Amino acid sequence: MNQSNWWNDDAVASPPAANRAPWADDATIVKSSNQRVGVAHAGLPPGFGSRDAVGPAEVAVGERPGWLARTGSNAGVTGMVAGLLAGALGVGIFLAVDRSFSLTRDHRILVLCISVPILVGLFVASWAEVANRSWAAAARRGLFAIAAGVGGSLLGLLGATAIYETFFDKENSVLGAVVLAAAFGLIAALSGAAIGFTMSPRQALLGALGGFAGGGVGGLLIAVLSGHEVPLSGHVEQLPIIEVALPIPIATLLIGGSIGLLSQVTRSAWITIQEGPMAGREIILDKPKNTIGSASGCDVVLRDPDVGRKHAVINLTGPQPSLVVIDKQARSQVNRTDVAGAELSPHDLVLLGNTYFRVFVR
Repeated sequence: MNQSNWWNDDAVASPPAANRAPWADDATIVKSSNQRVGVAHAGLPPGFGSRDAVGPAEVAVGERPGWLARTGSNAGVTGMVAGLLAGALGVGIFLAVDRSFSLTRDHRILVLCISVPILVGLFVASWAEVANRSWAAAARRGLFAIAAGVGGSLLGLLGATAIYETFFDKENSVLGAVVLAAAFGLIAALSGAAIGFTMSPRQALLGALGGFAGGGVGGLLIAVLSGHEVPLSGHVEQLPIIEVALPIPIATLLIGGSIGLLSQVTRSAWITIQEGPMAGREIILDKPKNTIGSASGCDVVLRDPDVGRKHAVINLTGPQPSLVVIDKQARSQVNRTDVAGAELSPHDLVLLGNTYFRVFVR
């Protein structure tokens, strides 16, 4: 659904003047029971809200975004959904491998430290692209994140092993729980930092914080559920499934959710897409200069056939953000005026191809 503050599903009203788009002075809001609210306006640019041209008497409408697209509209939701899926699949893989090969405790920990980062890296790093159906960008980011996540996890395992062997005491339940929390927190923190680094340097710090929080909680749960005995030990048929089936998904949900929520809270610049194939999406700008286009290598990938492969750059290095157009053949406008570049305020409506968005900085 369009994210503008002045319309919703339950009312039909004209937008307050302060929140109206620059081109909407004479606009009227039109509601349909099964389609997104649209704007009818004699001066509306062709293609607003639809792939078809919009004439003087026509109304711009569009289909509601599907559930997959909705999960990519908020970084916190994106992280939690991706983390939960990664954890659930990780548990399934772990149990299948354990039942097939009767793993020892050390091998169980190794399988967890490889399979879970693979899935967390794949899902958390690329879920926004998956939600946007940008498959090439999702694959590229996911593969980098998998390699980084596994490397960070194995490095963390070395440190965690030293902590565990030095301090773990199954006779002291409190100390044992703290040691397990620290050990799993270290593994997850290094894995999360490595996965975050494939997205941006800022995400590396968020990944470390989220990983330590999620891994620490997972370690505490494993300690409690294992009865403070040596965790993940015993014969394969005696290993309580609950010992991994509950803590791992909770830990990965917290890892993904922490990364996403921290990204949302600490963001300094972002765009909100008002209309187009990705309407309702919010995309965080992590770099001083962010390329935007339809190519998978762009920092902001727009799923819009009318957007150039490398359409423009959003520059955040000046006193206020600016747009620099690279593809001069593709349609580029600010407030209905063709531009090759422009400084932007939150009230400016940018059009690239058939996608309208605003840029926000704080």
